[in-house]
Amino acid sequence: MDWQDLYQKQLNENQDLKKQLDIVESILRSFLPVVESKDNPN
Repeated sequence: MDWQDLYQKQLNENQDLKKQLDIVESILRSFLPVVESKDNPN
């Protein structure tokens, strides 16, 4: 396996993890409306 294959595999994995994080964040926001984004100082 060469470095391009490894890079592409890691890139795909990172994108999948990001999608999962987005889903978890939206679920948390629906259950915990107090959670705010980082750009909001409150």
